[in-house]
Order: sequence, then structure tokens, then C-alpha cells
Amino acid sequence: MKKILTIIISFTLIIGSLNLFCIRSYADERDFEYLRNLDVIADGKDPINVKYVDLNYDNASYVSLRDMAVALKGTHAEYSLTVNESSVTLTKGGSYTEVGGENEEFTSLVRNKKSPEYTRKRNRFTQNGAAVYYYTIIYKGDDEKNYDCYMYLADLALVLNVDMHYENGALVIDTSKPFTFDPRRLEDEGYFLSTNSVLVGDATTGEIYYSYNPDASVAMASTTKLMTFLLVMDEISKGNLSLDDTVEDFEKIMDELAAYGELAERPQIVAANKMDVPGAEENLERLRAHLKGTDIEVYPISAATHTGLDDLLNAIIRMLPELPAITVFPEEEITDDENRDPFTVQHTDGVFVVSGPLADRLLGSVNFADHDSLNYFHRTLRSRGVIDALRAAGAGEGDTVVMGDMEFDFVE
Repeated sequence: MKKILTIIISFTLIIGSLNLFCIRSYADERDFEYLRNLDVIADGKDPINVKYVDLNYDNASYVSLRDMAVALKGTHAEYSLTVNESSVTLTKGGSYTEVGGENEEFTSLVRNKKSPEYTRKRNRFTQNGAAVYYYTIIYKGDDEKNYDCYMYLADLALVLNVDMHYENGALVIDTSKPFTFDPRRLEDEGYFLSTNSVLVGDATTGEIYYSYNPDASVAMASTTKLMTFLLVMDEISKGNLSLDDTVEDFEKIMDELAAYGELAERPQIVAANKMDVPGAEENLERLRAHLKGTDIEVYPISAATHTGLDDLLNAIIRMLPELPAITVFPEEEITDDENRDPFTVQHTDGVFVVSGPLADRLLGSVNFADHDSLNYFHRTLRSRGVIDALRAAGAGEGDTVVMGDMEFDFVE
């Protein structure tokens, strides 16, 4: 019996390799801003400077779209660009009109704290006339007249569908080659260590091109009060699932919800999708017959034709006011015992070595390729006094800090 109704493909692309982390004396995410300048060589032309912002660690590069538009002029990947306070319009093949300030170098490599912050947000992005959303940095300094957008380099490579790679410290762009990535290389470099599993495939045919831990079991994470079940009816009509299989799976979901306390008792709506597929109506009536006598309503919908979506949304809206009040559990205050997991700092031959139980615990629990995990690492260094101890031992800008088998630069 085939259990998979929908294949969800999710992966993270990271261009370049992560070689060095910088220890900073503060740990708020907004303070991890490194302003950088990068030589870009597009289709063999002379190098041109492109500004970019690194967040938290090397090669988390958000490049200036205005600078890149100039760098790509006259190539197969040139584009027009409009940036305002909260949205971006990018059209491939268009001609970019310069507004001034493009390709000028960052003269300071750390943001002036009096200047606006480089804040990464989910912004509206109109790409070739289609509305999509990307996490980007839309920025305008106090002395600047126009907004610029800083976009994650891997996302831009995907949007433009061009080959980008690093050579001798420069970003080389070949617009005659399409964007590619090698998931096996990413696996070898540890980028999937913080994920349960990865599937890359064709969502239409179900063909799997690459998998990482494909059999990993993931616990249900939904704690919403309103349980909406998506039943893909065309899978039944194709014979991939029988009605009995669907009913059995429905009951198994109910059993799993019951295992999480009162979740199975909460109001439920069933959304039967793919109703545009031949044979779906017959299967829908069978499902309704199975649920007859219950309070569960079934709403037929089609995501392809948008049929039934208004009825489904209206039903959800009507049900929301009837839901029971949210149970709020007070947060337990956690106090940090300064004597727990002690550490020492030793200065030997120009290198500052941090060792002890605290260092061992951190190195064993932190995934340095993960954004949130790295933030936790920096917060712990500050809160447990490691940064202060390094300063007291004489550590200064650019000094080497060793913790276990990891080596860092100390940055004020």
C-alpha cells in the first residue's frame, strides 16, 4: 500500500564552503552583520565590485541586486529592477537603469550602529510578472536616496538559472550554463545534519532523484485547534490507494491525535482535494458515507481550478469563534548555574585555547551550519563569560581561538 499522497521537496542551497567562524562579543542576531566587497566576473568580463552582507557566518552572502544588475549588463542574464520599501520587481531580459552608487565599495566592514539595521524579512518579489516571496534585505541608508535589495546568492542563481562558483576569491558567473547543484556533495559537507530527511524528485511523477534518510520517521508536530485533513482523491482513482486504505489511514491519524491528549476531540474539517480528476466524485461520496453520523464535514476542493476554496475558508472562519480558549502554560524560568560546566582559557604561543566541560558540551551540541544553533553558540559564549575571559587573557582583534578541533578568529 502506497502511503505517500504528496511529495514535498525541501532543500537548502549554500554556495561556497564554510571554513571559519568569528567569535563576537555580542550575540543578538541583528549584530551579526559583516559588510563585504566581492569581485564578480560575468562571462569573462573585467571584474566588477558587488557589495554583499554576510549574516552570522562566512558565505551566507546576500548580494546587492543593483550591483549585480550592472555586473550582468550585456549578458544572457541581465535584468531590470525596481526596489521600494517592501517589495522588489525583477524582470529577466530587461534593461537596468542605474540610480547612482552601484558597485561602490563598502568603506566600513561593520555597520555603523547609528545606521539602519540590515534586517532579513520575507518580502514580496515580482519575478517576470509572477508574485513570489523571498527572504531578502531591503535597505536604504540615511544618506542614500534609493532602496537596494540584498538577496541570498543561491536564490539569485536559481532565479536567473545561471552557473555561479568561486574561483580565487572571485565570484565567476557563466550565463551560458544553467544553475546546478550536487546534493551528494552537500551531504558530504554536512549540510543535511540538522534535517530529518531530504527528498529531491519530481512531484508530478513521484520519481525520486536523491534521498537522504528517506525512511526517517517524523513525529506529528501540529498542535492547531482546527485539524484540516488533505485527502488527495486522484490517488484513489489511480489505484495508488483504495478507499479502505484511505479510511484506515484516517482512523490511524485519529488514533495518533488521541495520543496527544485532547487533539482528537477538537473540531475537524476534511478537505478533499483534486476534485477535478475523473472519478473523484464517486470516491468523495464513499468517503462521506464513511463519515456519516459524525460531526466532521467534508469540503470538496481543487487547488488547480480553485473550486470550493471559498466554501472551505468560510467554514473555517465560521468555526473559529466556536473553538475553546487557548490553554496558556506559563514559561518555566531557567536559571543558569555559573558553576555548571566550567571552562578555562589558556594563552600559548599566540593561541587562546578554551577547554573544559563547557567547551565539550557546546561542541557536541552545536551545528555550525545551522543559523539558530550558531546563535545559541554565540549567546552561550557571552552569557557564560567566555568572551570576557578571552579579553581578560589578552585576546584581541584577529587573534586565534581554539576550542576542541575548531579554530576561530576573535572579532571585537
